[in-house]
Amino acid sequence: MMLAIALLAVLAAVHAVSAATHDLPVLCERSYIVNPRDSCERIEIEEKVSTYQLFRVNPQIDPACENLAVAETLCLGIQGQDCSSVYRVQSGDTCRSIAANAGISQTVLMLNNRNVNQDCTNLVVGEVLCVSPAIIIYT
Repeated sequence: MMLAIALLAVLAAVHAVSAATHDLPVLCERSYIVNPRDSCERIEIEEKVSTYQLFRVNPQIDPACENLAVAETLCLGIQGQDCSSVYRVQSGDTCRSIAANAGISQTVLMLNNRNVNQDCTNLVVGEVLCVSPAIIIYT
């Protein structure tokens, strides 16, 4: 019985390590190591990375962001495709108000945040958007 418990512990540890190790994109400019109390929202806000960009360059993160692994290294931005000018969506925000407050056009806001639909009806409070005046070309 003790051997079985020890074996399960080893397998769990191996799974945790393998889940936390994956190859970063070759041109990753910024990276971040996940801490025990991290969430995608916390990483996005503190490390200045948009929700779209974090998920785009880290496809291993599930849509609900429930599979972050402690000590996992995430890429925060790829060379030439890194937006670090961000804004956290607040209650009552619209794409128009966010763009106006950031001093950018709504077109630029939409181009840099491909997760926001054309009518801007899917903004989520707490979501982090890129508000860079430059258009980020994601390839």
